[in-house]
Amino acid sequence: MDLAGFAIERFMGFLLVLFRVSGIFVITPVLGGSEVPWRIRVLASVALSFAIYPMLRPTAVAMPTDWPHLVVGMAGELAVGMICGFVVNIVFVAAQMGGALLSRHMGTALAQVMNPLFESSVPVLGQFYYMFALVVFVGVNGHHILIAGLVRTFDRIPLMGAGFHAGMVTTISGLMGDMFMLMIRLAAPTFVALFLVTVALGIIARTVPQIHVLIIGFPLKVCLGLVVTSLALAGAASLLAETFVWIMGRLEVVLQFMAVK
Repeated sequence: MDLAGFAIERFMGFLLVLFRVSGIFVITPVLGGSEVPWRIRVLASVALSFAIYPMLRPTAVAMPTDWPHLVVGMAGELAVGMICGFVVNIVFVAAQMGGALLSRHMGTALAQVMNPLFESSVPVLGQFYYMFALVVFVGVNGHHILIAGLVRTFDRIPLMGAGFHAGMVTTISGLMGDMFMLMIRLAAPTFVALFLVTVALGIIARTVPQIHVLIIGFPLKVCLGLVVTSLALAGAASLLAETFVWIMGRLEVVLQFMAVK
């Protein structure tokens, strides 16, 4: 192989690495997402690709020799990175949904802010839980673990060697169900307190009709909800930390299915 052909092959290999790394920076909070400027995401992707590429072992998969095969390969590598980011992102979506559920029952659902990651308006409490999950994720060094897991994917799945097995879809579908369970567990303490207050207000309305339950019920639910949510944050942090560790294990399972053709 002449020098020009060798350089072209190395460049195509680097492009494949760059697209797999870029998939992580597309949707993963902290590392990427729309709240991070695209210039920073591009520079971080290129820098990390330069660091990873020299460490790769020679692969048995032949590098593409023409642009159509290269485009297909880049799409596959981008999908690998985005699937890794999507699996981790499930925890953040569950946290935001838990906060949105509480906002609905507390009566603060109309107070909304913009979430730049999802590019949509969400209740304030939902955004709070999302940011709280970000803090926990950084606190447990989740971004370091995720980058280390990304590097390991090149050992499990060589370039141009990704396969999309049916078991991967089944595993991710199960994770979507676990997302709703996490949402309920995060919202459970405050939700139970609000339920008991609603029952108590109903009893008061039936026994003492002179009291305007609607007038006192709204501020009471808001205040009680905020107090219980504040007291439950320590347990929520522990639950989120355990979930992040668990989701990294499930990510390894997804990668195992992707390594099987």
